[in-house]
Amino acid sequence: MDTRAGETGSVSHAQPAGSSGAAQWQTARERANQSEFSVRVRSSTAGPSDPFVEVIRSSTTLAWRATFEPFRQELPQDANWVRFVVIDHSMPEVQQLAARLSSVDERNPALRALLPESFERGTVVNGANADFAAATHAGVAVSMDALHSRVVSARLEAGQASNDARVAALPIMFPEASSLSWTEIANIRKLRGFEDWRRMMREITAEAIADEQHSWATAVASAHARQLRIANEQLASLHLPVEVVGAFMGLVTDVACLAFGVLPVGPSTVVGIGASKAAQQFRPRRVRRWLAVDGRIARGRSI
Repeated sequence: MDTRAGETGSVSHAQPAGSSGAAQWQTARERANQSEFSVRVRSSTAGPSDPFVEVIRSSTTLAWRATFEPFRQELPQDANWVRFVVIDHSMPEVQQLAARLSSVDERNPALRALLPESFERGTVVNGANADFAAATHAGVAVSMDALHSRVVSARLEAGQASNDARVAALPIMFPEASSLSWTEIANIRKLRGFEDWRRMMREITAEAIADEQHSWATAVASAHARQLRIANEQLASLHLPVEVVGAFMGLVTDVACLAFGVLPVGPSTVVGIGASKAAQQFRPRRVRRWLAVDGRIARGRSI
């Protein structure tokens, strides 16, 4: 999708997946493009020599292009954990919810201050709420770019929404994982202990959610450290060599939740608080495997 908006109008059009424009990341210079754009039309019954009529001519205050196609091309062929689907925004319940949200946002003075141009503001509001409504209907999370996130920022400023300070736990535990390539992520997901590691991440997140005494970052780091300590103590009890037991003890604190399939914070992540299932039913091989995955992600590179 390629969108332009300005003082006197806005226009959006879809770019075919194989087109050169859709296949490239939008640059900062392209987003800052303030050149004029125009829209010309003519009747479907007009003859080939009949002129087009200009209906919009405006300077550009918003130049935005979706980046799904370059993101898709960047993924390795075996990235089978990511599926691109077409979202149906035409369902009546989705359209009605989006319209209600947009009606409230358009009256928000905080958003008017952030996006003073009416066509630009309307374009951003309608785009954001179309995704909010579709995601609500499907029961999935939404990730927004900086431009569309202004709608959320304005709601927070106006007191129309509340902010849950508990962001995804993974970036706290694994800041070095941002250096992993998509190929390395694909290789990590193939490790035998990956599903055990995902289960442990859900338990750590649930434990942190239940911690009401500490900040979110501290609660996540503490829960992670505790599970690492329990696992290493279990292995130490088997009198394994020290270098095996201690190899994964470094406490690490950005990794994409999408990459490793661990849900961000939310009600669905609360899978039970208390003693770790791994602690209740100790299986040395499984513990060593999830520790290996944990250590490999913590180092932010392949071994």
